Amino acid sequence: FDARGEMTDGGAADLVMPPRAVRRVILAFDVKNSKLNIREKWRQAAEDWVRTEMTDDDLVGVVIFRSYPFWIVNFTNDKTQVLHSLEAVSLDQGIQDRDKRRDVSQLVDDIASLCTDLGSPGDRRRTGSGEGRAKRESDETGCAYNIAEAQVQQWDLEANETLGTLRGLTGQLAAVAGRKMVILFSEGWVSDAATAGTQAMVAVFGTGKVDTSAIRWSLERDALRELNELHQTAKAANVSYFTLDTTRNADGGFASSLERGQHLAYEKAGINPWSEMNWETRQTLNALAKETGGRSYYGAKDLDKKVAAAADSFYGYYIVGYYRTDPTARAGKVKVKVDRGKLDIGYPDKATLWPHRAAPVRLDLSIGRPSVQSAGVEQV
Repeated sequence: FDARGEMTDGGAADLVMPPRAVRRVILAFDVKNSKLNIREKWRQAAEDWVRTEMTDDDLVGVVIFRSYPFWIVNFTNDKTQVLHSLEAVSLDQGIQDRDKRRDVSQLVDDIASLCTDLGSPGDRRRTGSGEGRAKRESDETGCAYNIAEAQVQQWDLEANETLGTLRGLTGQLAAVAGRKMVILFSEGWVSDAATAGTQAMVAVFGTGKVDTSAIRWSLERDALRELNELHQTAKAANVSYFTLDTTRNADGGFASSLERGQHLAYEKAGINPWSEMNWETRQTLNALAKETGGRSYYGAKDLDKKVAAAADSFYGYYIVGYYRTDPTARAGKVKVKVDRGKLDIGYPDKATLWPHRAAPVRLDLSIGRPSVQSAGVEQV
């Protein structure tokens, strides 16, 4: 259309679309942070996607997380090779079963059974003055701290292993041109192990005995900082993570054998270390996906459909915005109106955004004819 809103070529429109982007998909299995009984469902969902959804233009790779990213299949468009590799690979050989819910239950049980009511029944400290009670409480919390510290160190070690593997995979993918998407099957890791350990202590003794701020500070690790660095590295490498968290919602409930007949502090204070752990592992995956331009999926139900939706999202992300000629001017708003129902539109809520690199994408738009307005009025 010209400035008057009239067609300039008699109605014929020349539309040059950019070439269809090559979809580079990595199917990654985080066997280091998962239970054994869920891994076969991961395999079946991945096989279903390759068998029914993978196209001849797709480049697909398969990676298993060990102490490093172990590539089963490098990028290839050979569907038969990918499918055969998925069918043949073992997802449990040499990788132990890791169950965070079970870890929390064991930690709470150990603290309650080993650290409560220290001293013999005839020990006068148990019925003595405030000094005796303070000594006993000090012994109890000290015992609990020693038990929690060992578990916190284990969770921290597992988190560092996972972050190292993710950094290695991201670094390898940085050498591959174009946008890459990682569909990550996982049950999450613990980025804030200090809080998880402190919650287990509070569940047994309550806040009256446990100085949460002091204990959390003494157990603190650096996994959160390393996780933020991973997000920035993935953005720079043009890698988006789509996470599939197959942890059950029931894992956030009470699971300790102490529930039967023993009064715990969480019954009064609302402390639930299992719920905290479930939230912690879910948020590590959710943050990884959100910060790298991907999306999180939860639950093991309809896992094959979630894999297909994640892979199709490669074509569904567009950057809509503008450049300001005057950097000091007040930033305006970008408004997007769509006709398609059930379409999720997300946007950053900060003015300072991570710089995105321009790249050709497939974008089908329906352009309407502008209405002619009087002089000096903006076109609609």
